[in-house]
Amino acid sequence: MVKIDLVFAPFWSPVMPPHGIASLSSFLKENGHEVRAIDFNVELPSVYKLFKKMLSMPIDLEATVESLSYPFLISLFYDEKDWKNVLKELIKDRSLFRGNYLEIYVDWLLNNKLKRTVEDKIESWVNNILDNDPDIVGFSTLCTNFPLSLLIAKEIKKERNNILTILGGPHVFWFDNTVMRYLPWIDVVVKGEGELALLKTVNEFKNNFCHKRRVISEPYLKDINNLPPPDFSDFDFGKYIYGAIPLSTSRGCVYNCNFCHEKRFWRTFRSKKPKTIVEEIGIDLERYALDSFLFCDSLINGNKKLLEELCELIISKELDIYWSAHASIRNMDEELLRKMKKSGCRCLLYGIESGSQRILNKMHKGITLKEIEKTLKLTMDIGIWPLTYWLIGFPGETVFDIKKTKNFIIKNKDNIGSAVFHSFILSKETPIYNNPQEYGISIKRNSKLDKIYHFLWSHNYIIKDGIPRKEVLKHAINCRKEINFNFCISMYFPLNRELYPLFCQERLSRKLKDQWYDAPNFNAILNRFL
Repeated sequence: MVKIDLVFAPFWSPVMPPHGIASLSSFLKENGHEVRAIDFNVELPSVYKLFKKMLSMPIDLEATVESLSYPFLISLFYDEKDWKNVLKELIKDRSLFRGNYLEIYVDWLLNNKLKRTVEDKIESWVNNILDNDPDIVGFSTLCTNFPLSLLIAKEIKKERNNILTILGGPHVFWFDNTVMRYLPWIDVVVKGEGELALLKTVNEFKNNFCHKRRVISEPYLKDINNLPPPDFSDFDFGKYIYGAIPLSTSRGCVYNCNFCHEKRFWRTFRSKKPKTIVEEIGIDLERYALDSFLFCDSLINGNKKLLEELCELIISKELDIYWSAHASIRNMDEELLRKMKKSGCRCLLYGIESGSQRILNKMHKGITLKEIEKTLKLTMDIGIWPLTYWLIGFPGETVFDIKKTKNFIIKNKDNIGSAVFHSFILSKETPIYNNPQEYGISIKRNSKLDKIYHFLWSHNYIIKDGIPRKEVLKHAINCRKEINFNFCISMYFPLNRELYPLFCQERLSRKLKDQWYDAPNFNAILNRFL
């Protein structure tokens, strides 16, 4: 038996326990190993308060959280005297924060407040791990927590070099060989899906396999129905902002949006059987006494037939739950939405992106504005809250296209629950990034950032046609100011059964104030969602 610590480092919003390491913990335990899962995000009170503040603002939370990690990435490769200048250069180079409100934390970054706060904690985190005396420490990495994962791993290696350090997760999928080249304190990179690759590494360690530093990648699971339910027993749900359990029903995506990397990472789309999902829900209800779930799939409706069967089974089993999910606005109809509502669905997050048909076509969204309008109205009428994402500054987008987006939102405001705007970023390994000339893009490299260039998730660029890169931020902020209704960055607000009615009442009251709904109909409209 091998002793393993699985770590989820800051920064990530402490909204609910991390699904990834909970799943891997359960899988490794089933295969005979001793595992502890740790989420250090709940141990930063000042950062926790910042997240709560950000959740109430019209910002792109993931991008905001990502920006918090940059001082620590810089500190790994630059001297202390240089890090602030490099951070300023990074902000200037990348139009950082993707259109977010810099004033809520930029001073915190540049004046070293955040850095000092976290560095005071790193020693205790390292000691927490060393006191458990694990054989292996694995880190689940996203673009937001990659730097602190590296810092913690580096300190562990300084203290106890015999501990095997492993990086996995979405972020290192794109940086596997770079990690091996530049980060000697990392022993293994698990590339792609983690279960089989991690188990192979652990078993090799158990059998005294004399390993060399390497990248390991195993075939993806063809059938995800045999995986055990995630084990959240190491997490205190009371320490998280909202009481909800993350749940996975599928892996991958069935669509081909050219600004997205989901399909490249997951390769193929695979779904769990409805029976498997319902059994997992039943186990979670019994273990954790919580009735709110977030389906953390890329999209809940990748397989429409299975989703319909899942809803029917939840209804027939009389499972009294609340749930929320990402969904494609394609592939929806009234019958399915009614079954979803009856089975407990209260919120759907739709990535619509644009109100210009020309831009939707350029994105390869595969849907028309007429279809979008129809689905938004059905969703709202049935009583599921539609949260919407909008992307500003897609390559080739013009001011006229943005005006079309604003007009589309205003036209459909009665059927849009909440709107979040974010500015386009050029992410690695997306179809746009791999074919920049096709989209009139030239990738711009800043020589002053060479030491960290290889680890940056996205890059600055020059665009041939459309809105200049330096103006995208301004247009994203202007959209927020001009549309300015029912902002809600997070799906997590309505998930909690106690908060959900208050959420709906408050949001609908805003609409009423803006004369979007007639006062006599207010209670009838509110009751749709309850």
